[in-house]
Amino acid sequence: MAKLIYSKNKQTGTTYVYESEAWWDKEKQQSRSKRRLIGKLDPETGEIIPTRKYERKQVDSPASPVDTRVERLTPSQDVGDVLRSFKRLHYGATYALQEIAKKTHVYQGLKELFPHTYQAYLSLAYYLVLAPSNAMVNYTDWAAQHYTYHQSLSSQRISDLFKLVDEDKKQQFFRKMFQHHGEKEFWAYDTTSISSYSEVLSQVQYGKNKENDALPQLNLALLYGEKSRLPFCYRAVPGNISDVQTLPWLLNQLEDIEADSVGIVMDRGHYSKENVLACLKRNQPFILGTKLNLKYVSAAFDQIKAEREDFRKYHAGHGVYCHQVKETQTFKASATSTYPVTLHFYYDPERAYQKQASFTIKLAKWQEELMNGKEIEAHRAAYKKYFTKKGTRVDINQAAIQASREKMGWFVLLTNTALSSVSLLNLYRNKDVVEKAFEDIKGRLSMRRLRVSSDVSLEGKLFVQYLALILVSSIKKVMDDHDLYKDYTFDKLINKLNLIDCYINTEGERYQSEIVEKQRLIYRHLGITVPE
Repeated sequence: MAKLIYSKNKQTGTTYVYESEAWWDKEKQQSRSKRRLIGKLDPETGEIIPTRKYERKQVDSPASPVDTRVERLTPSQDVGDVLRSFKRLHYGATYALQEIAKKTHVYQGLKELFPHTYQAYLSLAYYLVLAPSNAMVNYTDWAAQHYTYHQSLSSQRISDLFKLVDEDKKQQFFRKMFQHHGEKEFWAYDTTSISSYSEVLSQVQYGKNKENDALPQLNLALLYGEKSRLPFCYRAVPGNISDVQTLPWLLNQLEDIEADSVGIVMDRGHYSKENVLACLKRNQPFILGTKLNLKYVSAAFDQIKAEREDFRKYHAGHGVYCHQVKETQTFKASATSTYPVTLHFYYDPERAYQKQASFTIKLAKWQEELMNGKEIEAHRAAYKKYFTKKGTRVDINQAAIQASREKMGWFVLLTNTALSSVSLLNLYRNKDVVEKAFEDIKGRLSMRRLRVSSDVSLEGKLFVQYLALILVSSIKKVMDDHDLYKDYTFDKLINKLNLIDCYINTEGERYQSEIVEKQRLIYRHLGITVPE
């Protein structure tokens, strides 16, 4: 089987395309190859412009193993216009993704920003959704069986597409997404780590790996709507940058895409006094997890801890006791004024019991280690806090133990909103939508390990992953809203649609296989027209 080779002339800038065919030379006992020029690459459209000699041969021999005519389709073309032979292709799922791309304005935004290559980006996004965990190098094999814009995209062509994505194009696309889907809601913000073996990507650095891999990593930050259930923007972050350092970028990002009405929900890894002040100065609504051992939080805790199981403050739905304390002294607006915030304390008795039982077991183990002279370096801080060793005697610091036990089962949220404790907790617990999005990125969309060879390619790969995540998130929201998970997993729903085939005859006319009622119902739930 022949393959295409792309070679760019550095002096003229022209990219020439060669057909390369390899074979095994039995006489010389080595692999040999033959290369011949078949055309050059159009820099605007990505099409291959064939040489006259090659074009004549294609007419005389249409069954050539390399079909350059299906490298790119124009918006007015149908797959059947270029296949030139009878084909049977999987149709139902790619049709659904195409319609969802239009409903979510992904299609329109890409077409405006990438008028010559938007179909290629869509094809790659469809591939990621429908061929989970597959590497980009396998795209052409997948496309040969599916109805999509591009029936062939070489590895070099995909790499070139990735390189076209720059920061300005990304920001414009983020703005378009917010203009069409942004509303007054809270967005969950978090980061995850993606490990890599790469030694050439500048952002791959050693840091706090959230999957406990002993590898350098890239961190990925993501903003995800809790109500819309859509990813709005993302950022690749060097692996040695901590979560708390990324908040200034987030605030500037919200300002850049004009998301004034949006609140943000973050876990305590993003807490710092400076970050809270930055939000307060910009009047940015926020919900932020924080720690009990901060001085002003601990002082507020002392005010309510005696009432921890006041039944009037119990919420059965969450199984917690809710308390709140106004804080007006900590965050200075000027020399004479402060920003008011509210601390919401939650006590979970079941969680307290579990943590205290675990703590008791650890105390006994630490005491035994001290008494037997088998101390472990990692436990030094615990020995110092809870015990005093005098010769062979080990005394217990009961006050320190009691202070730790009384904080178990509590967690704290800090906010500048007027939301109730229950509303606040609902929003915070819905933050797991971003965690589920990370699971999709790493699992279904094949990003558990980075497989790119340059920083510019990385930007493009992440962008296509982001496009695919929008499509996946849209389908999953529909499945939640219509209770489809009782009948389908995500894969089963996709596979149900993928059973719908289309046939393209030698005249380029397309017709499709039968559609059963369950498939029609899925299309209706997705809000798209049933293909006829």
